Amino acid sequence: MASKTYSFKAYGHPNILGTHMNTLEITKDKGVSERGNCIIAVGADFSGTKISEMAKQYGRLRVRLQVAGLTDETEFKANRDFSSDHEIVIRLGNFESERTLGTDATKSSKMLDRRMIEKMQTPGQEMTVVVEPVYKVIIFDLDGTLEDFDRGKFNAYEKLAEVFLKKYGLYPDTTVRILEDIDHENVIRGIGGNPESFDRRKWFPEFFRRAGLKVSKAEIDEYVRLYWKHTNEGAALLPGAKQAVAELRKRYHVVMMSDSDGPKPIKIERVRMLGMEKSFDYIITGDDVGQNKPSRKMYEKVFKRFGVKGRDCVMIGDKPWADLVLAKELGMKTIWMRHGPWGNDGKQYDYVDHSINDLNDLCGLLEK
Repeated sequence: MASKTYSFKAYGHPNILGTHMNTLEITKDKGVSERGNCIIAVGADFSGTKISEMAKQYGRLRVRLQVAGLTDETEFKANRDFSSDHEIVIRLGNFESERTLGTDATKSSKMLDRRMIEKMQTPGQEMTVVVEPVYKVIIFDLDGTLEDFDRGKFNAYEKLAEVFLKKYGLYPDTTVRILEDIDHENVIRGIGGNPESFDRRKWFPEFFRRAGLKVSKAEIDEYVRLYWKHTNEGAALLPGAKQAVAELRKRYHVVMMSDSDGPKPIKIERVRMLGMEKSFDYIITGDDVGQNKPSRKMYEKVFKRFGVKGRDCVMIGDKPWADLVLAKELGMKTIWMRHGPWGNDGKQYDYVDHSINDLNDLCGLLEK
């Protein structure tokens, strides 16, 4: 579901001062006295019902003010009990009443661009007010964030180890160790690189070289097929994943952004087997841009598709350096899903805004 945006007009008055330290107000009154120093516009034509609906639906809202080519804005925690059809009040503090649209705001009337306030002292000067959710697009990594990929991967290791023991006499512990070494090396090497670095058709020749075995290309192709078959069969969604995505999609665009598994259909097949093929508004992988995460090209495609900027998006991932560092540079809110080996390293990163251990906590976090 697309995020809602609502706009209306309000107008200037000679007595507008906009000097209140803690409050900002827009009213339907046609006039204002100099005592109303929190008021920045009069004669507003908003629908209280529509704004109330947004306050109930979104935890955080942004109000953008546009006057004669000037723009300013404030963000705040939405008051679900807002019900006024006459005035909108936004506060720096936490006091709420039926006319309070938001609290904990980033700006009061005194903090707004003074050039804008001066223009609003002209009778009839038009102001466009845009009310919108702070976040419009939620982007999820897949492996390790929504899905327990390691569970599937180690299922594949176990099944292949049985095959290699029977066919080549290779000890299962040796099979698992070599496969895991190659996996780790390529995960590190492939960051921001070519999607082919994650193509298992390149990994398995290296596996057999290290194992001291010679095999045919046809055998390699069969082992790659078995690897993905058993990985997909063993992989499972993390608790709360499907519910979190479904709930967020009621209010935002939801995107899955993931590295390549080699050919893109392999990733899409796993998404299908997880029952998530219809859960996203957009699925993008490294195959689509010829680059693994972190990839500016991936984000640019998302921004263009939904007509947003970085600040309108939230990125959720389990590998901070691959999923979150570039997202933060682009102005996004970043959430670290602390799952698996990357989530237990005890480190903190200044580009991580929030961290969670359970996807069931995600919706509540975005409401704060």
